[in-house]
Amino acid sequence: MDLNLKGARALITGGTKGIGRAIAETFADEGCNVGICARNAEEVDAAVAELSAKGVTAFGQAVDVGDGEAFKAWIDASAMSIVPGMAPGSSPSPVSGLYCFRLPHASLASCQASSSAAASAQTALLMIS
Repeated sequence: MDLNLKGARALITGGTKGIGRAIAETFADEGCNVGICARNAEEVDAAVAELSAKGVTAFGQAVDVGDGEAFKAWIDASAMSIVPGMAPGSSPSPVSGLYCFRLPHASLASCQASSSAAASAQTALLMIS
């Protein structure tokens, strides 16, 4: 299937297992560069290696999304890793179109990384167009 995602970028929380991993795999299969996070560093490293083997840029960090500051830092680090031309110290805010979805309900969620917003979703998908 071709979802026309080649070269797109997606950030997925809970990207090492279950729904989050399936989403990351699907996007990578479609040529989408992915950033993932989960709490277990070894599982994140293994998932990043497998996603990278699909020929896309993959980035991952161990993050507790309930920690708002750590979550924001992961978003920034992911953007610098998977968005072409993003330099250290620059903000991902100039990137056009950051769309945030909470899964499994797929409702549009706030893009602000507050502890309550991040903790309310087991898997979150952020698409950068």
